[in-house]
Amino acid sequence: MATHRAPGWRTLVMAMSMGLCGVTGQVMAGAPAGDGAPACWSAPDDARLAVMGVTRQGALLLAGGAVARLAWLDTPEPWLPARKAALEQLLGGAGGPPSEIRARNGGAHDRWGGFGVVADVAVARGDAKEQCVNVQAWLLGQGLARLRPESANEPAPAGLQAWRKAEAAARAARLALWADPAYAPLPADLPQAILRREGRFVIVEGAVTSINERPGQTWLNFGSRWSEDMTVSAPARIWRMVKRSGLTVARLQGRVVRVRGIVESRGGPMIELASPAELEIAETGSRP
Repeated sequence: MATHRAPGWRTLVMAMSMGLCGVTGQVMAGAPAGDGAPACWSAPDDARLAVMGVTRQGALLLAGGAVARLAWLDTPEPWLPARKAALEQLLGGAGGPPSEIRARNGGAHDRWGGFGVVADVAVARGDAKEQCVNVQAWLLGQGLARLRPESANEPAPAGLQAWRKAEAAARAARLALWADPAYAPLPADLPQAILRREGRFVIVEGAVTSINERPGQTWLNFGSRWSEDMTVSAPARIWRMVKRSGLTVARLQGRVVRVRGIVESRGGPMIELASPAELEIAETGSRP
């Protein structure tokens, strides 16, 4: 991963953990390695980290005591024990020897000192060969996490589309947390139901009825009454990034979109985009 995305990333990790080394090479998440090659290997700016365990919050406890947060994921509190157990199984079982992951920078430090990573781990296949599994995609596919983009200061990872597909498949199959109606995407045409989630992270789906594009702020409206209906707002910087991603006014108008973020009350419910990745065109048939 390019060094300009994470100034001092390797130096930072080296200071916080043990057993770090970078080696050359590239591998796609979930793809088996070639004959004679390790299943997961690093690009020059990646890190090899020894994982000693999993925290109650589903983060990775590294040798040396540092904590690596799995970036771009959110798991509701009731599902954290299941996430912890699943990660322990993926990494070789609780209390087993340390597992090694390939880590790439995935986000800023959190308030507890943990740093965000995108992680891959080598797991044995039925034929005894190893396969490189992306941990984020695996958790999303198990229904044990929701995609929660980092801020716009953290560029979207290469695996974003694969993560979206993994989450969509788990949601369609109603796996784990998606079996609970409390976490289902909320219809944009039910603003009062959305307002009851004020201050919480939610996913909302609905058709964009109009777009009000201004120099400093853009609003996506999901109804004709802006003071009561669902609205998505985007500061100018974020809106420019949204358009660069291909989601122009012409493409969004009238389309069913999916937006995720924290609900605010501004008369009606509103989500202000903190990252262009929080907005996407909803796939057909995604609503429960």
